[in-house]
Amino acid sequence: MGYPKLTMTECVVVALCIVGAAVLLVPYILNSRGKARSATCQYHEMKLILATRELKEQSGSIEPSTWPQQLAGELTDPQIIYHCPSDERQPRHEASYGINNRVDQLSSGDGEKGVFLDYNALVAAVVGDGASGNWRRHIAPRHFEFVNVAFYDGRVELRDPLMMDPGDCEHVFRFWLPAVDRPLVSDDCNFSKLLESPQDH
Repeated sequence: MGYPKLTMTECVVVALCIVGAAVLLVPYILNSRGKARSATCQYHEMKLILATRELKEQSGSIEPSTWPQQLAGELTDPQIIYHCPSDERQPRHEASYGINNRVDQLSSGDGEKGVFLDYNALVAAVVGDGASGNWRRHIAPRHFEFVNVAFYDGRVELRDPLMMDPGDCEHVFRFWLPAVDRPLVSDDCNFSKLLESPQDH
């Protein structure tokens, strides 16, 4: 007994069904992969914020421009933690994240302030003159046009970069400026007193 033969029409219908299934599945697979990468990135930022807080408790300070070297001793796998799997820049950069340039002034009352985020520079100059220009140049929305942000209280959230842009004075006060710096910055975000301050307070 032989197997029934498919007609040309039936072969075309089967092929179209396979192509249709592939068209439907590929975006789902890519979306799932993107979500997995974003979750890994969030885990990395969570480890970074915990290491930052631990280092600040031990030494009392952290220098933004050398944070990868300073945090290395607090992490078991820094070369992995420093990189977001969605960061496809080549050659590979030292880190996928930028740190708030006023991180050294953050304290326990600054839980709502951002510390790390997806950024194409080691220091996220989010406080001070030129902050908005730096933001547009270096912000890295690697996760469906959003960025992962690690807050000082340990939370890591996916955020719309437009809703945290330091070009908006309200965003500076809400997300970036440490409470201790607030008396030195005017309501219209004039940073002259902050920049003239002889030393961090």
